Amino acid sequence: MVKIPSSHGMFNSGDINFYDVEFLEMAKRGGLIGLQMDERRLGDEALIKQMNGKVFRRKILFHRSQLFWNQVRHIAEVLDGAGYFGWGIQSLGTDFDGVVDPLNGYWTSEDLTYLDDYLLKHAYNYMQAGGKNLKEASNRNIDPEEIVSRVMTDNAYVFLKKYFV
Repeated sequence: MVKIPSSHGMFNSGDINFYDVEFLEMAKRGGLIGLQMDERRLGDEALIKQMNGKVFRRKILFHRSQLFWNQVRHIAEVLDGAGYFGWGIQSLGTDFDGVVDPLNGYWTSEDLTYLDDYLLKHAYNYMQAGGKNLKEASNRNIDPEEIVSRVMTDNAYVFLKKYFV
């Protein structure tokens, strides 16, 4: 039995998002998921409302990147619970060609360097806390920098190279 982490109140509850079992299938089959950056799809409405009102750019970027990090972390925990490597299927899938409501502060590709920096902060904090819900050594003993590199570029590069080169 796979133990699925509790993330109630963190994510959009609409049917548009993937189910945890779909992440497991992606990992099993060598797939990849591009996490899009539509703010309405990444977070629960109440959670997003809590983040509103921040006026300092650094706070906006930090809190909005948390919405994206929550997706990355949740997928890692789901995969870890089933004995898979947790950091191998997530990638940046900006959807900048049609996103309706981008993450506040991350409106264009120029802002992605900031996303990289703030994801590193979240990954560092998570791993400093011992990877909270991770049990597999390969998922706990990974450098935060590698997690972010995988999400921002490496996982997509490896996937493209494997299936399209």
